[in-house]
Amino acid sequence: MIPYFIQRATPSDDIREDNIDTTPGCSEKDNMENEIITTITTFMYEFCSENMDMT
Repeated sequence: MIPYFIQRATPSDDIREDNIDTTPGCSEKDNMENEIITTITTFMYEFCSENMDMT
């Protein structure tokens, strides 16, 4: 059996707790996903509204 050691993670000087924003929905990816969802929802709402008027 090969011995192994579990090393404790130690953050470096340039990574500090106050530099990490852990607020949900704050990253650029989250903003882009929200924008895409809003665009698709708006398009579907307008498309369905137009089709409902034609009946």
